[in-house]
Amino acid sequence: MNRIYRLVWSKSQQCWCVACEFARHSGKGGRALAVLGLGTLGGLYFGDALAADGSNYEKGIAGNPGLYVNDSTDSGCVFVHDTGVTGDMGWKYDGNNSNCKSGDKSTQTGRVLFYGTGSQAAGTNSLTLGDELFVNGGRIGLNNKIDGTNSLAIGNVGTDALGNPTGTRASAADSVAIGNNALASQQNALALGTGAQALAQEGVALGAGSVAGTAAGVAGYVPGGATQAQADAIAVTGSTLGAVAVGDAATGKFRQITGVAAGAQDSDAVNVAQLKGAVGSATADAVMYDNSTHNSVTLGGDTYNSTSKTGGTRITNVARGEGDSDAVNMSQLNETNQQVSNIDNRVSNVDNRVSNVDNRVTNVFGDDSEANIEQNGRGIRYVRTNDNGLPLEDAYAKGQGSTAVGYQAQATGDSALALGRNASATADNSVALGANSTTTADLSRPAYTPYGAPVAGVATGEVSIGTAGAERRVTNVAAGADETDAVNVSQLKGVSDRTEKLAQDALLWDPSANGGQGAFSADHNGTGPNKITQVADGDVNATSTDAINGSQLNQTNQQVANVDNRVTNVFGDDSEANVQENGRGIRYVRTNDNGLPVDDAYAKGQGSTAVGYQAQATGDSALALGRNATATADNSVALGANSTTTADLSHPAFAPNGARVAGVASGEVSVGAAGAERRVTNVAAGADETDAVNVSQLKGVSDRTDQLAQDSLLWDPTANGGNGAYNANHGGRGPNKITNVAAGDISTDSTDAINGSQLYEVTTQINNISLGRTKYFHTTSEKDDSVASGSDSIAVGPAAQASGASSLAMGDGANASADKASAIGSDASASGTAATAMGNGASASGTSSVAMGDGASASGERSSAIGAGANAQANDSVALGAGSVADREGSVSVGSAGNERQIVNVKAGEADTDAVNVSQLRQQGDTINGNISNVDARVTQAGVNISNLQNGTDGMFQVNNSSHLPKPRPSGADSLAGGAGAEATGDNSAAIGTRSRAGGRNATALGNGADAQATNSVALGAGSVADRENSVSVGSAGQERQITNVAAGTATTDAVNVGQLQKSMGDISNQFYDYTDSRYNALRHDLKKQDDILSAGIAGAMAMATLPQPYSPGASMAAVGLGNYRGQGALAVGVSKISDNGKWVTKLQGSTTSQGDTGVSVGVGYQW
Repeated sequence: MNRIYRLVWSKSQQCWCVACEFARHSGKGGRALAVLGLGTLGGLYFGDALAADGSNYEKGIAGNPGLYVNDSTDSGCVFVHDTGVTGDMGWKYDGNNSNCKSGDKSTQTGRVLFYGTGSQAAGTNSLTLGDELFVNGGRIGLNNKIDGTNSLAIGNVGTDALGNPTGTRASAADSVAIGNNALASQQNALALGTGAQALAQEGVALGAGSVAGTAAGVAGYVPGGATQAQADAIAVTGSTLGAVAVGDAATGKFRQITGVAAGAQDSDAVNVAQLKGAVGSATADAVMYDNSTHNSVTLGGDTYNSTSKTGGTRITNVARGEGDSDAVNMSQLNETNQQVSNIDNRVSNVDNRVSNVDNRVTNVFGDDSEANIEQNGRGIRYVRTNDNGLPLEDAYAKGQGSTAVGYQAQATGDSALALGRNASATADNSVALGANSTTTADLSRPAYTPYGAPVAGVATGEVSIGTAGAERRVTNVAAGADETDAVNVSQLKGVSDRTEKLAQDALLWDPSANGGQGAFSADHNGTGPNKITQVADGDVNATSTDAINGSQLNQTNQQVANVDNRVTNVFGDDSEANVQENGRGIRYVRTNDNGLPVDDAYAKGQGSTAVGYQAQATGDSALALGRNATATADNSVALGANSTTTADLSHPAFAPNGARVAGVASGEVSVGAAGAERRVTNVAAGADETDAVNVSQLKGVSDRTDQLAQDSLLWDPTANGGNGAYNANHGGRGPNKITNVAAGDISTDSTDAINGSQLYEVTTQINNISLGRTKYFHTTSEKDDSVASGSDSIAVGPAAQASGASSLAMGDGANASADKASAIGSDASASGTAATAMGNGASASGTSSVAMGDGASASGERSSAIGAGANAQANDSVALGAGSVADREGSVSVGSAGNERQIVNVKAGEADTDAVNVSQLRQQGDTINGNISNVDARVTQAGVNISNLQNGTDGMFQVNNSSHLPKPRPSGADSLAGGAGAEATGDNSAAIGTRSRAGGRNATALGNGADAQATNSVALGAGSVADRENSVSVGSAGQERQITNVAAGTATTDAVNVGQLQKSMGDISNQFYDYTDSRYNALRHDLKKQDDILSAGIAGAMAMATLPQPYSPGASMAAVGLGNYRGQGALAVGVSKISDNGKWVTKLQGSTTSQGDTGVSVGVGYQW
C-alpha cells in the first residue's frame, strides 16, 4: 500500500470524506463506472489523469483537493480538475490536469479525454490519451495540434519513443501527419517522416524533410519532338491529385527511388533499364548531328575495321564535288592521293653516344646505402628502380639516340624511349610508356579518318602505354583544344549526345523497305507516310535518279598535312654550371633540385621505376615520371609533376550509343590529378582501335555530324499543314533537289518516293497513250479507255477489259475475264481459264478452250472451235469449219446435223488410230465379204454376251436383278452409277449397289439401298443414309452400325478409337481428382490456419482476463498472464492502478499469441 487513506462518499453528509484505506463502500457508492472500452492502441504511453462520462452527476463541493462533477451542461464530458471553477469537475492528480472547459471543448460531444496538461481535442468524437496526446480522428503524441475533422497527427514534444521536441500538426480534414514536426495542411494530405510537409490537397510527402507542395492539374512535360498522339497520351496522364514528394528540391534534398519494376501502362513509372532501352532504340537507324552546333553527322552501321578494310557505312552515287563545301567522290580522292608524295618521317642525327659520365658528378647517385636500395630501389638520385626479388638485369638502349629506363626496359629503335619494367620500344622515334608496354604499330597505315574528314598530325612515331590485350586507361586528361591534342571522354560524350539528338528528326533507313533491299523511310516514328517539303524540281529524263523535289548531301574535302618530327642534338653537359642550372642527373636524365631539400625518388613496387624529385612508384611494374608524381596502382604510369594514378579500372569504359569498344584497361596512364588535369598535345591521329584520338579526329566526327545534320533531310513538324513532313529547305535555301533516288515501288499502297526517270517514263507513256499512238500501234475511237485490272494483264483497244491475272484483251470491246485468258478481236470474250478467243464475237468459256473465227464458240473444257460459227460444246471436242458442232466428248466434228462435210485427200492410214480412206475401206470390204459366214456365228455369240453384260449377269461386275429394276442412271455431271436401280444424280457423285442413290454433289453411296443425299457426303453400307454435308454415315436412324478395327488416330482430324477415348477419360478423371484434392487440401489448410488464429485470439483474451489488479487505494500492479485454447497459447502483460481515494481504477494490458498476433486494451473504472 502506498496510501493510508481513501476517499469515500458520505450519504449523510452529502460529500466526500477521508477514511481509512480499509474502509468499505456502502450502497451504490461501491459501483465502478467504466468509461473507456477495449481498444487496440499499441505503443502509447498511458498516464494517470482521467476523463469520464459524467451524465446526470451532481456538482461537487469545492475543497482542496476538491472533486467536481459535471452539472450536466455537457452530456458527453466528465473531467477531473482542481481549479474549483463553477461548472467544472476537477481533480488534480500528480501535477497533471484533465478538463473540459465550458465555452472551449464542452460544446463538442462524444469526446473522451484523460491525462493532459492543457490538453486540446477540438474535433467531434475525439479521443485524447496522455499529456498532449490526442486521438481526434486521431491525434497521438505530445504537443500536437489537430484542426481538421477526421485528421490524424502522430508525434510528440517529449523524449519518448514517438518523437523529439517538436510538434506534429494535421490541420485539414482527413489529413494525416506522422512524424515529429510533420505538417499536413491540406485536405486528404499525408505527411510521413520527421519534418515532412504535405502542403497541397491530396499531396503525399514521404521521408524526413520532404515537401509536397505541387497541387493537382500541373501539366506534364511534353518533349519537343513528341507527336500529337504522344502529346495527347501525356495530357491524359496529367496529374489529377497532389504530387508525391520524396525530397525537397528547393533545399537540395533528393532521394533515389530504387527497386522500381519496369512500367507497362502510360502512367507507370519507368526504371533506368527502360530509359537505356529507349536511348538505344532512338539511335538505331538515325543519321544524326554530332553536336548541338549542327556542324557534323556520324553515319551508323558496322564499325570500320582498319585492318580488314571492312565495315562502316558507304555513301554511293556521289557526284564530283565542285564547290569548297561539296563532297568529293573516290575518283577525286584518288587523283589527290597520286599528287601527295615525298612525305617522309626524317628523324635527324640522333645517336646514343653517351660519354664522360662517371661518378665524378657530385650527388648523382644519391643514397646508395643497402637499406635505401632495399626499400626504394637502385638508381641515381631522382631515378629509382626496385629490383628486390628479381634477378639482376639491366635496361638496354640499343637504338641510336634511344633511352631505356626501368628493369629490363629495352629501346632498340633509333631515338626510341622505353620507360618502365620490361617496356619495349622497338620502332624508331617511339615511346613505350609503362611496364610491359610495346611499340608495334604500323605507322605506314593511314590514321582513322571518321567519315573521310581531314585529320591533323602525320604520325612520325608511336607512344604506347600498354600492349595488345593489356591496354591502360589514360586518366586526368584535360579537354583537348588543338587538332593534335588528345580528347577526353567528356568531349566524346558531347559528340555522342549530339548524335543521339539527331536521331529524333533525321530521315531514317528502313532495312525492311524496298522489298527487303532497304530504303530511307519518311515514316517519322510511326506517323507516316509523311511529306518531304521544300524540294526543288528534280531532273526529268530517262536516266535521272533525282527525287521529285529533293536536296543534295555534301561532304567536306580531306586534307593531308605534312608533319615533320625532327629530334636533334640530345647531348647533355655535366659541368658544375650546367648541373646548377639544369639539374642533376646523367646525360638525357636531369632533375633540378635547386632550393629544394634533398629528397630522392622512390621505386617501392616490384619492377617499378620512379624518375623525378620525390617521384614515387609504389605499385608493381608502375612508372612515376616528374616531381612528386605518384604511381600507386600496379602497371600504372603517372606522367608529369604531381600526377596520380587513382582510376577505378573496374569501371567500364564509356561506350557511345552502346557501340563496341576495344581494349580492356589493365593499367592506367595519368597526366595529372583530379582538379589539376593536363592537356595531352601533339598527339598523332590514331589508326588502331586502341590508339588515342586527337582533337582533329574528334572534330572530323563532330564536323561530319554537323554537316550531315545541315545537309540531311530533316523532319519539319510545322510543314504539311502542321502534320509534319521531311523538309528539303536546306537552311532556308530551298527548294532543293534530292538526287540519286532509287526507283520507288509503284502500287496502290506504295509510299516510296518516285524519281525523275520514273516520272519521265510515265509522262512519255501518258503522252503517247493520250494521243492514241505508239510506234506500230495506233487507235482511233471515242469509246471508253481500255482497262487492265488483273495482275500482269494487258488491255488494248476501245473499251477492252483484261480483268484476269496475266490476261490479254485486244480489240474493240474485247473481254478477257479469266486468268491467263486471251480475247483478240472485236467483242471477243475469253471467260475460261487459259482460254483463247480470236475473231469478231468469238467466245471461249471452257477451260483451256480455243475459239477462232467470227462467232466461234468453245464452251467445253479443252475444246476447239475453228471457223465462223463453229461450236465445240463437249469436253475435249473439236469443231472444224464454219457452222460445225462438236457435242460429244472427245469428238472431232466437221459439220452439223444436216450439214455434214466430206474429209477429202485423206492419205491411207497406217497406225491403228489413223483415219482410213475410201480405198482402204474397199479393200477391207472385199475381205469382209469373204468372212461374213464366219462372222454370223460370232455375231450370234456376241449378241448373247452383250445381252448378258447389259443385264449384269456376266463380266467383272455382275448383279442379280430378280426385282427387275431399271439399269443404273448416272445423270449427274461426271457421276458414276453401278447396280440395279442405282442413281447418281449429283455432280461428281458415285452410287454403287442395288437401289443405291447419290443425290448430293460429290456424294458417294456404297451398298444396297445406300442414300447419300447431302453435298460431299458418304453413305457406307446397305440402308445407310448420309443427309448432312461433309459427313460419313454407316447406318440410319434406328439402324446404326459400329466402326470396328479403327487404328488409333494421330493427326488432329483423325478418328479416335475406344482405347484412346478411355485413356483420355482416365487422364481427365485423374486431373480432376488431383485438382479437387489440391483445392480441398488448400481449403482445409486455410480453415485450419484460420481456426488456429481464432483459437490464439481466444487464448489471448483468456490471458488478459486472468490479469489481476490492485484492490487498495493508491496501489499499482504489474501482472503477467498465460492462456491456452485448443492448442494455441498467448502471453498477456498489464499494469493497473487504483487512485489514492480508491474511486478510480485504470488498467492497460497487452497480449501476444503463438500465431504472432498482438492486442492491446485499456480500461478506466469509477467505483462508489
